[in-house]
Amino acid sequence: MIGNREYNETYHVFEKVKSMLKKKRYILRKMYLKCEE
Repeated sequence: MIGNREYNETYHVFEKVKSMLKKKRYILRKMYLKCEE
């Protein structure tokens, strides 16, 4: 069983990565739509 602090840190990192991926996907979609025009 992991400690509460480690769990919170892992969760925080996971959230950061998720938001980063969302931003990247958003940028890629914008670029893709620009190429389609």
